Amino acid sequence: MFPLEAFGRAKLGWFYGGLGVGYYIFSGDYSPKNSIGGFAAAGIEITILGLGAFGELRYLYLEPDLDNDISGSVDMSGIGANIGVALPF
Repeated sequence: MFPLEAFGRAKLGWFYGGLGVGYYIFSGDYSPKNSIGGFAAAGIEITILGLGAFGELRYLYLEPDLDNDISGSVDMSGIGANIGVALPF
């Protein structure tokens, strides 16, 4: 899966929360169809040496339809956690 996402957030000190939408591109022989989904996220971000270090919890809502003549959809919704470095610009 390759996500293309846009995220709007409100920040209060180190903490933030917001909503986002994404277009999720799937690849493979038996993968779901490309689909649009949404997510809510809350986290903390601190600046260290000009870089933003962050940790967040995210709930993704994504139920793409199946591809290759298979009817139905698959529920890929759930909670995830991310940690990383954000480059300010």
